[in-house]
Amino acid sequence: MQRCLQVPELVNLFCSHLYEAKSPHSRRSPNVGSCAGLGDLAVLAVTAKIFSRHALALMWNSVTFEILLRCLPTDCYESFMMHSVIYSSGHDKEERTSEVIDMIRPLDESDFERIRIYAPFIRNLWCGDEKSKFLPSTLPWFHDNPLPNLRGLYWMHGESDFHHIQFFLSPRITTLHIGHPSLAALTFLLALPRRFPQLAYLALFTELDGVPSLEISAVPTVSACLRGLHAIESLTLATDTLDAPALEHLARLRIPSLRHLDVSGVPADLKPLGGEKAYFASLRALHFTSDIQSACRFLEWCPQKLALAKFSAEISEAATAQEVQHMLSVAVGGIVDSSLRDFSLHNANTTGLDSTVHLISSSSLRTLFAFTNMTSVVIESAFGIDVDDATVTDMARTWPRIERLELRSYRGTPNPRATLQCLEVLAKECPRLTHLGIALDASSVPKLRLGVRGKGSSTSTSTSLRHLDVGASPISRPTSVAKWMKHFFPRLLGIKTLTDELELKKGQSEASEGLVDGTVRYGRHWKKVLNILSESRNSEWDGWGFGYVQIAPK
Repeated sequence: MQRCLQVPELVNLFCSHLYEAKSPHSRRSPNVGSCAGLGDLAVLAVTAKIFSRHALALMWNSVTFEILLRCLPTDCYESFMMHSVIYSSGHDKEERTSEVIDMIRPLDESDFERIRIYAPFIRNLWCGDEKSKFLPSTLPWFHDNPLPNLRGLYWMHGESDFHHIQFFLSPRITTLHIGHPSLAALTFLLALPRRFPQLAYLALFTELDGVPSLEISAVPTVSACLRGLHAIESLTLATDTLDAPALEHLARLRIPSLRHLDVSGVPADLKPLGGEKAYFASLRALHFTSDIQSACRFLEWCPQKLALAKFSAEISEAATAQEVQHMLSVAVGGIVDSSLRDFSLHNANTTGLDSTVHLISSSSLRTLFAFTNMTSVVIESAFGIDVDDATVTDMARTWPRIERLELRSYRGTPNPRATLQCLEVLAKECPRLTHLGIALDASSVPKLRLGVRGKGSSTSTSTSLRHLDVGASPISRPTSVAKWMKHFFPRLLGIKTLTDELELKKGQSEASEGLVDGTVRYGRHWKKVLNILSESRNSEWDGWGFGYVQIAPK
């Protein structure tokens, strides 16, 4: 192991895996850079005796093209940090720092010796267009020495460089991710079913910077490609390129059949499916990035209920509360009640929205009570959901196995009716709850009903809740709220508010930004609650002999 830590590319791999394991945001596909069971460097050290085979296979299972470049001798390239400034459409400035690699001499066969050693271990390769300039100097070697065991290729190159994909294609490819729409990509798709009939995982055009007219003309090509695939298990289409014949083909697939479907729209010209067969027999995860009508149209089109475990939708155009109610009703009618575990709905936040039209009612949430085995419910909209204590109580008793319950708003929920009292019910009825997002009125703090904990106790505590998102919840007495929260949620690590992601600039106000009154003031009070809990926990843990992780920036 000590010798391995002297090899630069291995140290880089260690650090990249540790970063990926701890970072909640990653630009990569979930299959690239992930390392199941790898927690920290100490775990790697334990593998010293078997490192020669098993650990190398683990570390090199999924790599980027940049990692391969770093296997070259250090006199081949130089790296430096480049700072850039990006201006958004709203003229907001964002500064970025990235590492740039430049080749400083021509490459020869001996420079690839290390890559040759690691090549048999590589199962997944990510190659982005930012590394295009290195392809001409390295591709001749890959042409003569292809990656023999490559299963997944994530190709993020545009028109000018797409054709280089040929140097990395392996007959064993089962996963293919093509980021950018281009004419070269469409030509490649026409031959895809013939070249890779065993393809099981396909993602197309996830980098949404293509030409709209090209995306429209891509529909027949994508359709022909999909209709030629018979082993597909997971499909992601980030552009609106799915037509009716392709969707009907996917619905009729038999074992192995489609398990995961992620689309940006559903065609309007769908023909009725016959009711004599089971369609989408293996579909377990369904995701939409589209208008709300597409999600409804798909569920209504299927002749029988789908045994989904996960349903999610990112609504591109803000749906009204009435439209949300309709979609939830359609979901209840189109999904097997006992199968659904995970439900998420992210409604668009656009200008000109009215809380009287877009505030989701508690009766809409009650529609989801038909699904009794939920472990995660996330609903996000401009003004959140108007729930009261009675609704939260019924929700806690309907979903006792819930682990994530987030009813969030982009602008704050006006005059929330739920109170701190509902949190006591959640602490009692939902012992697995770790993430909670809810708008409540914390201006009044209930009296603690202290008693002997255990059988017959009048109060309950939750040791599982770690994260609480209160949005713009009203609060007036932070110290009293902190005492109350500490009693029911002694291991709470963080409290999030709308002000955590908001910095009002000069000339801006809560009203001009569409936020509820008091958002900034309430945010300061909740931050004080967080600081009190943090200080209390620090004093309790002082001298215990294990590390403390800071839960909020100062």
